[in-house]
Amino acid sequence: MTIMQRLSHAWRALMSPSFPPDEREDELTVALRCDLATTRLELQEVQEALAAARTQISTLEKAQAAQIRDGIESVLEKLFTSLAAPLSQLQMQAALLDSGTLVAAAGVMTLARQFATMVERAGLEPIGVMGETIAFDPEIAQPLRSGSQIEAGDMVRVRSIGYRYHGRVLRKALVEQEQ
Repeated sequence: MTIMQRLSHAWRALMSPSFPPDEREDELTVALRCDLATTRLELQEVQEALAAARTQISTLEKAQAAQIRDGIESVLEKLFTSLAAPLSQLQMQAALLDSGTLVAAAGVMTLARQFATMVERAGLEPIGVMGETIAFDPEIAQPLRSGSQIEAGDMVRVRSIGYRYHGRVLRKALVEQEQ
């Protein structure tokens, strides 16, 4: 608000009908009314600035959300692009098996390894190696057989690999106690 607008508002406040001009006001009352009018103008300016800031924050939040969404989509698109070829080949192998055509296990395992390598590059981390002996940690492993009494630190053999993503366990490794 310009200085002229502020002066105009202050003048209107001083000359408002609630205080007829024929009443004599002392200097303190006039000063207080001027201060009140100024404060009202300042409050109005602050409210307008706050509304503008809220609008700007909303716009920035929407832009940030779109940017995050676009980033996620870009990463997923790269991952799916790298997975498309081996996944297509696996589907072809499955169709051949369904039609009765024999499929070489070595070819299927090559595709499976490619697939595993690609998801590991994307951040999926295997827990354990098939047949490996490790110390049991209930945070990352679970007994293969229910009712097994395995204590933390006991030596166990990995029977099924687990997976974690960015430190969060998605699937625990399945283990058996060493004999």
